Amino acid sequence: MPILSAEEKLSMMKTNTPTTYELECVQGLAVGEFEIGFQRTNDILDEAMEVFQRTARSAFGVAGDSMVAIFTAQGDLANGACGTYLHEVIQPVPIKYVMKYYSKNPGIKDGDIWYINDALYGGIHNPDVLVFMPVFYAEKIIAWASAGVHTSETGGVEPGGMEINAPSRFYEGFNAPPIKVGENFELRADFL
Repeated sequence: MPILSAEEKLSMMKTNTPTTYELECVQGLAVGEFEIGFQRTNDILDEAMEVFQRTARSAFGVAGDSMVAIFTAQGDLANGACGTYLHEVIQPVPIKYVMKYYSKNPGIKDGDIWYINDALYGGIHNPDVLVFMPVFYAEKIIAWASAGVHTSETGGVEPGGMEINAPSRFYEGFNAPPIKVGENFELRADFL
């Protein structure tokens, strides 16, 4: 499992060149259709963010230190609702990592659920956890959906998830690289 260099992380934060298919889709839009579609996804994400905050088990999540988002098939942010915009920058990196390094093994399938909180793979710090999954249509990835939140505890050597006296990153608590935690729209029992 390769660890990303700073240059790789920065390149993954940048948007990709639109694909031929994406450009063809844009050409097929009538006047006003983009705005209508964008507003619809805005409304969906705003409602998802409200549900996410209301069901959060972390005080940070309730306060809105979180984000729900939709990404393009290439992993670029298409639209999001967030309380902390820093989450907007980090979420594309793990998605692009999974596409680059896991497409063949273990593969990316409809219903897969991925998890990450490790800063070496695009996160900010252990308390920021991200769950994301591919969206398929006609057996092809057309988008990604994600939810990220700052948690209050990761099991480190100091309470609160911010271990300032940790002698190494392994004392900071649970530290997960991008890992498939679910298949067929269900969490895997072996991971739990």
